[in-house]
Amino acid sequence: MRRVLLIVLFLLASVPLYAKEKESIKIGISCDLSGKYGKVGKVYIDGWKAYFKKVNKENNGINGKKVEWKILDDKGDPNKTVEKTKELLSWGADVLAGYVGPDCTNSVVDYIERKKIEIPLFFPLNGGRFIKENLREMIYSIDPTYKDEADILFSYFVTEKHTHNWGIVYDDSYFAEYVKRVLEEKLSEYALRPILVDISNEMAVTQLIEFWPDVIVIVMDPESTYNFVKRLADNIDARKMPSVVIVSSAALCENIKKISDIMPPNKFFFIQTTPHPKDTSYLVVREYLEALKRYMPGSKPCFISLHGYIAAKLMCNILAKAGNLSVYSISQVAEGIDNDIGIGKTIRFTYVIHRVPIGVGLFLITGKGPRIKEVMWKDFSYKSGDAGKEFGVEKKDSTGKTEITSKGREDKTVDRATSSVGSPLPSGPVSVSVDIKDVAPAN
Repeated sequence: MRRVLLIVLFLLASVPLYAKEKESIKIGISCDLSGKYGKVGKVYIDGWKAYFKKVNKENNGINGKKVEWKILDDKGDPNKTVEKTKELLSWGADVLAGYVGPDCTNSVVDYIERKKIEIPLFFPLNGGRFIKENLREMIYSIDPTYKDEADILFSYFVTEKHTHNWGIVYDDSYFAEYVKRVLEEKLSEYALRPILVDISNEMAVTQLIEFWPDVIVIVMDPESTYNFVKRLADNIDARKMPSVVIVSSAALCENIKKISDIMPPNKFFFIQTTPHPKDTSYLVVREYLEALKRYMPGSKPCFISLHGYIAAKLMCNILAKAGNLSVYSISQVAEGIDNDIGIGKTIRFTYVIHRVPIGVGLFLITGKGPRIKEVMWKDFSYKSGDAGKEFGVEKKDSTGKTEITSKGREDKTVDRATSSVGSPLPSGPVSVSVDIKDVAPAN
């Protein structure tokens, strides 16, 4: 009996009375770093890493736990994305984050759901319809829908500029097909019919010149986008050039500087889902510029890395308040607490919609370098099924300068190219016509 008692006591002594608390929070990222969206992926991840390094150095991590991150290159291959995700799960990732590209994101969502794996997926970039339109409980997004992006185009070009002739140039990708359909549906609301040009058609430029649209929307991969814009620039007199709009972040990231060198000024527009990366009227932008300079000195400011920084900050805020990193605990916090990350509004997800876009902006290249002006900014606040509200639009002040007035945003005038981060800004309206030679990633 005594021997049995000793054995029992030994066994009890060998079993910990409580599980050892984790000393870190593991963030798993599978991302295209060398494939189709490789340049976008690298820049996006730079923003995430800048915030992770900042929070570890300045805040001692999240609730005293250091943030660990593991970033794997899936090369933009959906099959590799699933393989890399399995590797991240084996590594012990607490959450997944920062996936890039619609096909890759969709593949991992399919895998997670099929295997009934309960792990949150935060803020994939370019998630496609599967992510943007039909969010799952474990997935969080700060991207607007393609319909939101179309709305800002029509607010400016149709409502304000009264343009009626539209051309849409597209390739054979899933992304292009879906965006084209959204644009066609939006045009039909105004009883407008665009000319549709498949880029595989060698006579594409000729067709557009014959139709002579007021606006050409380009929905293609980066290489095709640049080649098409160059053909336009070579074949159309600068004085007669229509407005050209890019809706693809990948195409923009690859080509913004090259296109600004060949396109006439004030003709090339693009859509982005963050404020201007040097618009220091936003607290989060000031923080981002300082973090990038201190922790990622080789990375230049740009829209996409700002997007990554904002995503990382919001995710870490949610994880800090959740404590327990289960899907349920995280969703309870995300849905129950207003998160203020310095963008002029608080963010709270709802049970129905785990998507709260930062906003969507229409920007214009006004000269080489490139020089960029914010033309229009819309904020979307999805609450209990709200479709979203506009709070900032372009108007002119008495001097003719662009003024952007926005709820919750400082009204300041600033030279975005020269102002030091965090310095006091002079009073006056926001003028976002700036020289940002160092904003676009080098080509």
